[in-house]
Amino acid sequence: MEAKELLALNVVRIRKLENLTQTALAKKIGITRKHLCKIEKGETFPSSEILSRIAKGLGVPIKELFSDPEDLQNIDLYSHSQRAMERLLPTISRMLTEEIIKDISDSFHI
Repeated sequence: MEAKELLALNVVRIRKLENLTQTALAKKIGITRKHLCKIEKGETFPSSEILSRIAKGLGVPIKELFSDPEDLQNIDLYSHSQRAMERLLPTISRMLTEEIIKDISDSFHI
């Protein structure tokens, strides 16, 4: 499979895993939705700058954009779950801290 085809498949696959629309990803990386659509169809190959922004926007290393999707099937769920947990940890930490402060306040009738 050609690099352009691998890139197209992986951008679509990862974008969908991240629950991003074409419009949202395009806006996030500073290109038009039409340009992203052409990349996802394999009609055009992005510059190294745009390629870097796509990887960053999807939260993956550039090499993952060129990996064979068959090799990544088992990794996708783990990778997606790990990124989701990394996004949730600050919220969970804040909620736990608030709960602890509330419990302490209630214990001392503050």
